[in-house]
Amino acid sequence: MTNCILELKDVSKSYHEIKALDNINLRLLRGEIYGLIGRNGAGKTTLMRIISGLTFADSGTVEIFNKDASVYEDMLERIGVLIETPALYPNLSARKNLALKAAGVGLVDYEQIDELLLAMGLDPKDKKIVKKFSLGMKQRLAIAMALLGNPDILLLDEPANGLDPQGIIAIRESLLRLAREKQITIMVSSHILDELSRMITRVGIIEQGRLIEDISKQELDERCREKLVIKTAEIERAVNILEENLKINNFKVVDGETIEIYEHLDSAREINSSLSKSDIPIDFIGVSKTSLEEYFMERIGATHA
Repeated sequence: MTNCILELKDVSKSYHEIKALDNINLRLLRGEIYGLIGRNGAGKTTLMRIISGLTFADSGTVEIFNKDASVYEDMLERIGVLIETPALYPNLSARKNLALKAAGVGLVDYEQIDELLLAMGLDPKDKKIVKKFSLGMKQRLAIAMALLGNPDILLLDEPANGLDPQGIIAIRESLLRLAREKQITIMVSSHILDELSRMITRVGIIEQGRLIEDISKQELDERCREKLVIKTAEIERAVNILEENLKINNFKVVDGETIEIYEHLDSAREINSSLSKSDIPIDFIGVSKTSLEEYFMERIGATHA
């Protein structure tokens, strides 16, 4: 079976004069967790709605297992969706909510219902009605409902929105388990970027309808790795000291006053001493690491430069 679950080819969508998506090309692989980030209105929800069949693209194609999704009869059965507010029956228990949805889509498998509840950290025997649930419990129930029918792809738009830290951790652990044990491919959007970085295997940055970044977690970690930052007005002389005196070669001159060093991060005092002895003024020296949020802001800032 092919490792490529979903592929978007030149997908575009406009609403009146506004281009919501602009020639999106994207491939999702089996069992990966793809983080989709962007500011409000960037096109994240529109992209998910097109993948799920809730909205149609103006041009381009969506393929599932190398078949055009627009003519793929089983498409909706292969995709689980949680976009915007989950539709739950407030006066019913979690199990009854799942049973009603299962019946509505032609599934009568109470064993699977119980398994889904347990997988999402909910007790199938709990009679408590949904309106008495915490927000985190409601979100986990909504994800369980999206998983009915064993979909290959799970689309989650802001699943951790409004949750407390415990609820966020529970959602994260559940998604990691689903990807690892069931090999479900998950696309998740979130504004909680630090949390998102803890679970993704790849990340895409969408800005003004365009996918401006699509990199692996390994590439992201490399770009956001720890470094020793030096700021000085004497860049050329500082570089000479690093190379000739300290034998440091793994560094980058970022601009006219900033050097980033990627080795000997515990040698800030020694480096500072060597530069000072050569009368090189140091405005700043310290270890820094770029967060996903900072990296995101750098990238979307670059598109408007």
